[in-house]
Amino acid sequence: RNVHLDTMVLRNVLLSSLFMLWAHAFETRSSRVHASVTAWAGMGHEPPKWSNAVDEFKERIESAKAAAIGAVVGSVAFAPLDLVTHFSNIPQWEFNTDMAAVQGALFAVVYRYATREDGNPQLKQGAIGAFVLVRTLAQIQVSDQCAALPLRCGEPLSYLDYSMIQQMIIAGGESTALFGAVGFAIEYLADRGLLGRFPSAGK
Repeated sequence: RNVHLDTMVLRNVLLSSLFMLWAHAFETRSSRVHASVTAWAGMGHEPPKWSNAVDEFKERIESAKAAAIGAVVGSVAFAPLDLVTHFSNIPQWEFNTDMAAVQGALFAVVYRYATREDGNPQLKQGAIGAFVLVRTLAQIQVSDQCAALPLRCGEPLSYLDYSMIQQMIIAGGESTALFGAVGFAIEYLADRGLLGRFPSAGK
């Protein structure tokens, strides 16, 4: 029980750090929105919901399309890799693939909104990397021989033993395939006009 608690605390700290980095990445956009709201408030008008003209109905349709694309592409990219590790447990493989479809759908919606019409590749890679890291860490289970407070699991890194490192590598590969494929599909379809990008601030 102590081992599980220690792992949960670590995950919460990592998640909090990721959210802080995410918030910092969007600081520039937030300042633009704040400036727009301040200007409208100074003129006595109700501040707009968006800092630019947005057709909400159209964007809902595009988000639904992105979710469907993410679900299909993500599960297709994930399924063969997970089948290797769960070949003897097909029900677990089926459940994992279904969950990958849900994760791919949610990621696609967030990715489309986060990257918008911004051509910055670091923003796109950061969005994928954040999801990969969070999912990978969430898949790791501590070994039975681990001792808690502080966590000690043995060779080769004390905090991580060989079994946990193996889990990290497998989960990292699956997560990279899942979210990387969805990100590539969103970019591919958006570049060809088959999926609309969310408008950038000020456009």
